Amino acid sequence: MRKWANQEICIGVIIFIFSIVLFSLSLGVRGEAAVFPLGLSILLAFLSCSIVIRGIRIRRKGEEVATLQEVEEDVLSWRILESPLTVALFTLIYILLITFIGFFPATVLFFIAYLLYMGIKGVVKYVLIISIFSTFIYFVFIVQLRVFLPSGILFD
Repeated sequence: MRKWANQEICIGVIIFIFSIVLFSLSLGVRGEAAVFPLGLSILLAFLSCSIVIRGIRIRRKGEEVATLQEVEEDVLSWRILESPLTVALFTLIYILLITFIGFFPATVLFFIAYLLYMGIKGVVKYVLIISIFSTFIYFVFIVQLRVFLPSGILFD
């Protein structure tokens, strides 16, 4: 579909412009710290070019490549936006909770709320997921890197 090809070309160009901006900002970073943003910007530029090339090929051939699902995704509706917006709201509340009650209590509450929202059942699963994640974060950040995570306003 021509509309789908136009969208691919536009999105590819926008991502390419973003990669150029990221690349130019990365040039100001010194030393080894510049490797990741430079590599990421080059990867983004390469992938955006492939998106643009695919859009141009589709437009030239006039192919009907859009499936029914892709056509339905073109029209934004509450059904499509509900899940991402809910997760974004959970994440915003999680960030606010970190400042008030600290990282680990907020993480426990976030995981419980998110797992309930995703429909995962079983107390054993909850305990395993939360304890493994919290233990991993504790050992990596506090023990190995000696970075202290926020304890929150209530516990300071």
